[in-house]
Amino acid sequence: MFSARLRFLLGVVLFLPDLYAGTYPSAGIQTFSAAVGITDLGDGTLISSTNGVASIQPNAGFGTGLRLTDDGVGGTLSSFQLPDIDLGKEMNSFTASFRVTMNAAGTPADG
Repeated sequence: MFSARLRFLLGVVLFLPDLYAGTYPSAGIQTFSAAVGITDLGDGTLISSTNGVASIQPNAGFGTGLRLTDDGVGGTLSSFQLPDIDLGKEMNSFTASFRVTMNAAGTPADG
């Protein structure tokens, strides 16, 4: 009986870390409220692009936000890189939700 309980408890302790995966940010939500122009959020999160347009920028109606491209600038490759959420473990899944604002002067392109 003791052996069965010990095995059960050991199984639970070994399984719990996988039940609760890391989160980003560690508390609350990412509001991108850092200073305009910032590309390093100081928590391991990096924002970059091939031509320098990706950064925290004013977002009409929402304060500031993450900008990955800019109106009238073509050929941009951008990234929003998260810190290591699961401390070196392989991730099995990822869920994200976000609000998108898109605008362009004139006729928008296909991106």
